[in-house]
Amino acid sequence: MRQSLVNLAVLTAVSCLLSCLAYPGHGQEVPAGPAQSLLEEASEQLGYGEYQAAEAACREAISSYPEYEFEARLVLAEVYYGQGRFDEAIQQAELVLAKVSRLYPDDSQLIAKGEGEIKRLREAQRIFSECVAQLKATIASGPGSAAVAARLKLGDALLINGRRQQAIAEYEKIIDELPTIAAATQAARRLALIYQMQSEQEKAERERRFEEEVAQIKRMIASGGGTAKTVANKLKLGNTFLKYASRQRAVAVYQKLIDDYPATAGAAEATELGLTQRVTNSPARCPPP
Repeated sequence: MRQSLVNLAVLTAVSCLLSCLAYPGHGQEVPAGPAQSLLEEASEQLGYGEYQAAEAACREAISSYPEYEFEARLVLAEVYYGQGRFDEAIQQAELVLAKVSRLYPDDSQLIAKGEGEIKRLREAQRIFSECVAQLKATIASGPGSAAVAARLKLGDALLINGRRQQAIAEYEKIIDELPTIAAATQAARRLALIYQMQSEQEKAERERRFEEEVAQIKRMIASGGGTAKTVANKLKLGNTFLKYASRQRAVAVYQKLIDDYPATAGAAEATELGLTQRVTNSPARCPPP
């Protein structure tokens, strides 16, 4: 029952806080624009478990768009909560509530809801801490099926609360110490799923960075700035395609640069880079006798 409470609290506490701290003039829907893009990016990275990137997007939104500080801090609280950084999550939520209280001191219903949800955050923190302490005590009580089951549950609790590396360590201990029991198989399956998710997340993040870099360089090319700047940016575009293993697109960019600006140093470099990639992509052949 207690484990179920932990799961429920972790999955719902911050989302409830987000909905309860809507306030006049700053609804949950952020108008389209750079601030919305940053908050959407933070939410997307949070969904992937990329907490560092999510936190960076939130902090950029806070510093660059102070009119959306409340929304950004609430997402940041969720980012912290997802990592099990309870105190920091609560601190962000309390900061928002304090500012809301100053702006709307007469809205007692809104303030009461915010206070209630922060109380829920603290309760979830307490339940999780107690759960982990009990499981660790069972593990320390000595070898046996109860200790193994407790370690597996501890790994699950850590994973649910965003502590992926600690969870991996607990699963690996089961596999290393008792490789032949059923719990080891369950731990191995959990590890396989974690690593699969990490691989998919890394691929998605790489694709996102690639698209962002290409879009940024294309904007720089479109802005002009003279021949030297255009050549440099087009060469940079080709190199970006090359960096992300899109060789055919890189060669096409190099060739277009050579055709459009044949007498430049950039064209000479593009010629060398393009030739190298063509040779690299060519099928292997035996030298003539």
